[in-house]
Amino acid sequence: MNAISFKFDNFSLQHHPSSPVGPLIISNMTNKTLTLSWKPPENNGGAELTAYIVEKRESTKKAWNRLETLQPHIRSYTVHNLTHTKEYHFRVFAENPAGLSPPLETDKPIKLTSTAVRPSPPTGPLEKVITGPSSVLLAWGRPEKDGGSPILGYTVALRNVRRIMWMEVGQTDGETQRIQIKDLQEGAEYMVRIMARNEVGISDPLEPEEPVRVIRPADLKSPKSLSWTTRPSRSVSAPRPLPLGSAKPTWNLCFVATPSTYWPAGTSISSAYGTWQRRSPNKQKKTLYCDTRGSFKVWDEH
Repeated sequence: MNAISFKFDNFSLQHHPSSPVGPLIISNMTNKTLTLSWKPPENNGGAELTAYIVEKRESTKKAWNRLETLQPHIRSYTVHNLTHTKEYHFRVFAENPAGLSPPLETDKPIKLTSTAVRPSPPTGPLEKVITGPSSVLLAWGRPEKDGGSPILGYTVALRNVRRIMWMEVGQTDGETQRIQIKDLQEGAEYMVRIMARNEVGISDPLEPEEPVRVIRPADLKSPKSLSWTTRPSRSVSAPRPLPLGSAKPTWNLCFVATPSTYWPAGTSISSAYGTWQRRSPNKQKKTLYCDTRGSFKVWDEH
């Protein structure tokens, strides 16, 4: 009887990899997140690994949910959007071209017990730059400690020194430590609070003792002229503005507008601060005052 022999050329037997090496380590736990980490399988099944697959299951449910498919060189994963009132199971598979390994699972239900805390306050000194008659730019430093959880953002609040209520006036993301606040009252003083926020909560505030006073910068000039048109077609320009506070101190911006001795009905005077129109003829020279809110007032020239 002749012997039968088989020859295999260029053939290798591949099979599923073994489980990732445990235990499945839990770290960086907050009240909403945790990080899983593991080691590679001892046996890759005769082929290079192609991925790790991470899954989650709530302890009260039977169904597993796939969270992520990771590149084979990545052996940790942060799970987000968890709830501290629930318990969870986690498992990780290794994968090669032949298929999935048996899973590496947590050996007991995991309940979130946050190791993170609120961040420390943003760091000073608080930098203040007046950018206009009613606006200010604020800048600050990152907290010395993030509390074990990334800084998600900052909240800015102001309080007029004559009032007791704080008002939230803006928020920034975790990478931005500056904000411009607008629509403030010129000449007013404001106390400032800036708080950092992570997943656990809001920090104590950075709160300088000195208030921020909103005053017009010396190099911020009023418009150089005030222009208007008279019906039907004539147009002229007013002389330069009067110095601030030189005539009517209750008005923020003052202009002298006396191009002629006669302002006919329909004269329309406009600027960046609003528009004024004379509804009846007037034969006297006038001085026109206007403020930043678009209000106008006219007085006789004597």
